[in-house]
Amino acid sequence: MQETEHKKNLLLYLSKLEEAIADGVGVLIFGDPGTGKTAMASIIMQRVAQLNMTGYFIDGRDVHEAWNRDIPFSDDLSLRQHISSVAVLVIDDLVIYPKGFVSGNMLVESAIRNRIHNKLPTIITTNFQTKDFDKSWAIMSSLFEESMFFIECTGKDYRKEAQGKIKQMFREKA
Repeated sequence: MQETEHKKNLLLYLSKLEEAIADGVGVLIFGDPGTGKTAMASIIMQRVAQLNMTGYFIDGRDVHEAWNRDIPFSDDLSLRQHISSVAVLVIDDLVIYPKGFVSGNMLVESAIRNRIHNKLPTIITTNFQTKDFDKSWAIMSSLFEESMFFIECTGKDYRKEAQGKIKQMFREKA
């Protein structure tokens, strides 16, 4: 199996994970749907757990809600407090809100800015390309540049291949 550039970059980040966490360096994993971005974030979080560190995985659409409202997370923490303090945070499938919904982008930006200020790494997966952030959300683009290692996922949509295998599995059983 050929090792792709994004797999090499994942291995590079994992080899320096402890140093990256100590320095607050996160990862921006971007590319087309189905190319393994969420799987890569999960692999990083497995390594975080092996280091006995805390991590949290949140859907990108939920960050704005968690930052805007006082949603309980545990007996003594709100979800906003947890997002602000967890050692490593994954924001899976970060979206850029349309221009009419500026508050959504501002809330997500505030959450990420807070983590950067506190030197807490954030792992972000997104279907957007870096040029999309440059055009639509220049402030975030700048924050990403100063605090994240970029991994671009390229290649085929692995979800389609997996779905084909699942369908085949159940055809053979019937």
